Amino acid sequence: MPTATFLKLPKEKQEKILAAAKHEFGKNSVEEASIKNIVTEAEIPRGSFYAYFYDKEDLYHYILEEYRARTLKFFYSCLEQTNHYLFDAFVLFHNGILKQCKQPALDHFLTNSFLNMRSGIHAFLPVRKYETENEYMPALINNLKQSAHFDKLNVQNEQEIQYILEILITITRSNIAKALGSNISYETACSMFLSKINILKRGMEK
Repeated sequence: MPTATFLKLPKEKQEKILAAAKHEFGKNSVEEASIKNIVTEAEIPRGSFYAYFYDKEDLYHYILEEYRARTLKFFYSCLEQTNHYLFDAFVLFHNGILKQCKQPALDHFLTNSFLNMRSGIHAFLPVRKYETENEYMPALINNLKQSAHFDKLNVQNEQEIQYILEILITITRSNIAKALGSNISYETACSMFLSKINILKRGMEK
């Protein structure tokens, strides 16, 4: 998380630093990203960087949290658009995120996060740097209980709901990463994902 010093900066300067970081992380993984490039583009002394953030991973996860909030907001809008039907919501969500990633005018931060982050739930719906899966998943399930139609799924308890969500999230992230990494067309990737969802529906629906 940023320091109090960063949060006290004028909004314009904060945004300039974050824009430089998004640009750098949009081209490189966290490991390969250069603090030098970030501070040069942001036009700040290198020493100032460490007055604002502990290290580049700290900065990366701070930006990632912004994308996570935006991603979750979009997912819930997909639920509303599909009458709160989980499988249809994931199809709409997948297609929307993939379309966004394929836009050439973006900062590419989101695109690169799919290509460079490790697989699994933390990669797709990223959590805070020190937040554990045990803390995150119950909160997500509790929120979805209020809207998603879990009664249409062949599940016996909350643990099985978690497993279904993990499977859906993982194949969504994987399909997007494959489409981006192998330069698969948007239409083909959407068709691939729909086929995977239909296979899951046959085993998970009542």
